Amino acid sequence: PLSSMTPTLVLKDGKPVLVTGSPGGARIITTVLQQIVNHIDFGMNPAEAASTPRFHHQWTPDELRVEKGFSPDTLALLRQWGHTVALKASMGRSQTIEIRDGLLQDLVAVSLILRHLEGIAHEATCASIVSASRAV
Repeated sequence: PLSSMTPTLVLKDGKPVLVTGSPGGARIITTVLQQIVNHIDFGMNPAEAASTPRFHHQWTPDELRVEKGFSPDTLALLRQWGHTVALKASMGRSQTIEIRDGLLQDLVAVSLILRHLEGIAHEATCASIVSASRAV
């Protein structure tokens, strides 16, 4: 089995803006990358980025694994382009801290827990720490 550790710091102008990581074996890198892309490219906060459906491909098995939540049109296009699309349960969780203007944000830690219950059910749990005056 593939496993990696990815405690990841995202810097802007040499200063931290995001700290993230994930457990999850072969899907660690996918989870962390999608968390960062959702934050940087789509402007999502940690909770939004963590709850967005994920996708994963890893050579073998030769299938594109997707979580529930992608539109039927998107799935049809992926199949049309030759992908074998497999709807899967949870693809891991992430822990993320956002730092803005040198301060920890009100929502500083997010953990998304996905589990399989008669299909796929999503349960998001968020830990909130109010620390607007605490400089990093």
